[in-house]
Amino acid sequence: MKFQALTSAVLCGALAVSLLAGCAAKQPASAAAQSTGQKSHLTIMGTEGWAPCDNWDEIGEYSAFQILNGWLNEADLDITWQVIDTAQYPDALRTLLASGKELPDIIKVHTLDDSLLLSLAEQGLILPLNDIIDEYSAGPARKAFDETYPYLRAAATAEDGNIYWFSNVQNKYYLDDPNVDGFFCVLYRRDWADRLGLSEPKNLDEFTAMLRAFRQYDANGNGQRDEILAVSIDSFRNGIAQWFDLPTEVIALDPQQGKIVSPWHSPYIVDYFTYLNTLVEEGIIDPSVAYGSELYHQNLDQVEYAAEVAMEHHLGLTCDPICGLVQIPCIERNAVAAVRAMNACNLSYFLTGSRNISYDMVCRAMRETGVNLDHRFRETSEGGLAKLYNRRRKQ
Repeated sequence: MKFQALTSAVLCGALAVSLLAGCAAKQPASAAAQSTGQKSHLTIMGTEGWAPCDNWDEIGEYSAFQILNGWLNEADLDITWQVIDTAQYPDALRTLLASGKELPDIIKVHTLDDSLLLSLAEQGLILPLNDIIDEYSAGPARKAFDETYPYLRAAATAEDGNIYWFSNVQNKYYLDDPNVDGFFCVLYRRDWADRLGLSEPKNLDEFTAMLRAFRQYDANGNGQRDEILAVSIDSFRNGIAQWFDLPTEVIALDPQQGKIVSPWHSPYIVDYFTYLNTLVEEGIIDPSVAYGSELYHQNLDQVEYAAEVAMEHHLGLTCDPICGLVQIPCIERNAVAAVRAMNACNLSYFLTGSRNISYDMVCRAMRETGVNLDHRFRETSEGGLAKLYNRRRKQ
């Protein structure tokens, strides 16, 4: 179906979807709607669990979605949302595309690789978005490509010269720079701010002042100074890092500079960690709860998968403390295990739907491994590093 490309641009900016593609399943309707004033009907398919809401049943309560609906009404667009559980989405999407029947007008295709998407385009299942933009856009979509993000058109264009999907674009910003467009933003409790008469923060200083006011004036109303900032401090994909002009990934492509960049090489990395430590010292960030699946907005399947991955790669781990003291190598092993746990948490976003090993299987394997493990490696200090260390000291 041909439709106003403005729709895709709006959805890309408001819902922070990873990849959106338009499907060719129905006949054109938007042009008629523009001339008659009638609403155009679009079907959009995507997954649950994307910020700011991880429960689609509650999406109507969020101001961002209410604003989006206002934009859609202004554009005379009536949307049917097909929302599928994140774990089931990859299989559901592939099955739907394989059938080629009753395809939604817009689909979220983040689980498909580029080669498959281009193959679908060759089959006519995905429409070139650049043609739709050029013919139907009221202006904002063309402006986004040609002015706001002049590098986006080249980055999104396939070898055949067409654009078949929109990708995330993160525009960097620092401190008081008003150019704050991007997919990663800082979320705050609007009801708390309204209760305290606080306006929307426009820069980092105002945001920090709001966090302090939440704690000082008991924003949650429970009589305790326990309001904290829920932020993933183990990742640069948290919105706060972007206030310090840091890319979202450890290694990222900066299309404006035309080079590979890393937050660790940024001149503002020290400022960023200094700021975070200030929030920790003031109690605004609580390190004990700054990690975890509840802050990652994971569903139960993702939590189970993360636990399975974290434990699976410790099967057969020996316990060989030097001199019988739980210090060496135990402390370092705990640190390494903590890093693995966070990596498992990140992996669960992308691999949950394709896993073959369950958490229960890992537990059974762990017990079997423990039963068959030689006694010298069971905290007896008779084998492994404990034995080698003693031998070296004697020599």
